[in-house]
Amino acid sequence: MSKNGIIKLHNMKTNWKYIIVILVLALLVGGTVLDYLKRVNEELFFISQFPEKKIENKETTLKKTGTGGQYNEFVYYDGEVIVSGKYQESRPGSLGGNLLCFYPDDETKHLIPRDVDLFGNPDVRKAWFCFDDQKEAKSSFGINDEEIFRDITAECIEGDATIKIYDYVVNLMQSEVVDTAKLKEIFTKEPYINQCE
Repeated sequence: MSKNGIIKLHNMKTNWKYIIVILVLALLVGGTVLDYLKRVNEELFFISQFPEKKIENKETTLKKTGTGGQYNEFVYYDGEVIVSGKYQESRPGSLGGNLLCFYPDDETKHLIPRDVDLFGNPDVRKAWFCFDDQKEAKSSFGINDEEIFRDITAECIEGDATIKIYDYVVNLMQSEVVDTAKLKEIFTKEPYINQCE
């Protein structure tokens, strides 16, 4: 055998060693992957044996009764809901001033209707509303604007309350508008303070 033939045979032996090492590694990795997949499948089977946790309904119980306005921007709801949160009014003459409004807390804000806007997109506005009959609502809350805002340092008032509302109206216009609701009953009411968050 010639010298070149011996060198080629020697290189072939070396190449076979690398190929065998690669095959052994591939078998080890493949076995590990198959074992992992088997365990994952067993865990998925085990998890599927647990009963499903029921998700609490987080939608309003008010029933939509119709729409109105030039662009159907008013959406009317029937029914009553009890909400907790903050009642608030800003100084007359300021932006949004002279309107007594209510901001439900995290536990009851889902009761405020939010459907779709005028363009068919989800209505993602913050849940809040102003009272339809301001004079009656302010009287029920014991709010006298002249007396309160006589103090020039009073920019706004707010307090915690739990109330029942009805005849909710969503205003979908994209401007300085508010939703409204009628106040039916006040269950709890803390005195207001002259400072708002």
